[in-house]
Amino acid sequence: MSSADFRRYVTEALDLAREHSVTAWIANDRLLGAIRPVDLQWVGEYVLPTMVALGITRFARLEADQAVNRLLIGHLYQEASPELPLEIRAFVSLPEARQWAGDELPD
Repeated sequence: MSSADFRRYVTEALDLAREHSVTAWIANDRLLGAIRPVDLQWVGEYVLPTMVALGITRFARLEADQAVNRLLIGHLYQEASPELPLEIRAFVSLPEARQWAGDELPD
């Protein structure tokens, strides 16, 4: 997928999250394919802070099938998450990710 398409689709998803007052997000990275470093940087600098601004507090991600992607994407979230009030966890199972993302958060 091109950078332009990747960014367009993620931006559309953020718009839907805003429209529906989403508080949790599940990203399926399993079949993502090659991701460019510039796009990973964009996720860290734009997408994650936007999620926080929207009130998203939990971000579950299904880990990429490709080892290189798992490493690169995991590193991005590891670096970004301590600075953001966003709980991020990696999963291999969609039902587990859904359950965790949907659990009620304490006030």
